[in-house]
Amino acid sequence: MKILITGGSGFIGSQFLRQHVQSNPDYEFFNLDKLTYASTPINEELHHYPNYQFAEIDLYDVTLTTKAIQDFAPDTIVHFAAETHVDRSTYDGRPFLHSNIEGTYNLLTAARDFWKDDLDGKRFHFISTDEIFGSITTGSFDENSPIQPRNIYSASKAAAHHLVLAFQNTYQLPVSISICSNNFGPFQNQEKFIPTVIESALAKKRIPIYGSGSNVRDWIYVEDHCNAIWEIITTPAFEGETFNVSAQNTYTNLEIAHKVLTLLSKKTGENAIDLIEHVEDRLGHDLRYALNPAKLLKQTNWRPHFSLEKGLEKTIDFYMNSTY
Repeated sequence: MKILITGGSGFIGSQFLRQHVQSNPDYEFFNLDKLTYASTPINEELHHYPNYQFAEIDLYDVTLTTKAIQDFAPDTIVHFAAETHVDRSTYDGRPFLHSNIEGTYNLLTAARDFWKDDLDGKRFHFISTDEIFGSITTGSFDENSPIQPRNIYSASKAAAHHLVLAFQNTYQLPVSISICSNNFGPFQNQEKFIPTVIESALAKKRIPIYGSGSNVRDWIYVEDHCNAIWEIITTPAFEGETFNVSAQNTYTNLEIAHKVLTLLSKKTGENAIDLIEHVEDRLGHDLRYALNPAKLLKQTNWRPHFSLEKGLEKTIDFYMNSTY
């Protein structure tokens, strides 16, 4: 089996490779990544494994993307690559259109053209996000909830999501989709919420919380997400299926900050709660995201192994001891 990973040097993609390159020596992995500010040092960790390759490629480049697929000849493509930070999309959305929409289109087209004469055993798996559904007041989204994005980042991911389904319908491209809630864990870029809380507290800086901190998010430890993806892409019967991936940890941002700081104080002996500072709310800040993973739980043996607290402990330990 030959698996091409896009965005394999990003937060979730790099974790996927850490978990599966070493444990699956009979599989070949090819990581395509354009190496942005959010990349991790994954290539240094994995370059000595004979079943791992890397190429610095921007999916916006049609020629290089097409050549990479032709040269590697993958059986499976797992498309992680995306611009992801909502705040950045608010102030400049064009990179999100290039990467998330046009990059996805280029990758889909290259896969379609390369696989057109033999679709048997092939799979294009797309990593989607709960943000495509927009905001919800109570309850959770299922796989059939209306797609109603409310910011430029989520709109660009929703467009990519629809492109994948369009290629399935128009060209019979064998696809699957996983829609995931908020990930956290080691190597996440410092601009994201949980790393911001941890690193601000360690540096004794103010910890910014948007608005009242009452916005609710659904959290999953990144290893659990990657295990769910593996389950989906290695199950032939899941071709054409969409699955929500969630550990059902729904908390307000303020509650998450307090949980992080409580665990951190046990390690440092210092109370950083007073460093919390409520700042002007994000433009178009969605009230609540939450996913119902009932379909995944019913059809697979996948279960999250990490409680929120256990995942936060591992994440805090990483940021306390890492120079990343």
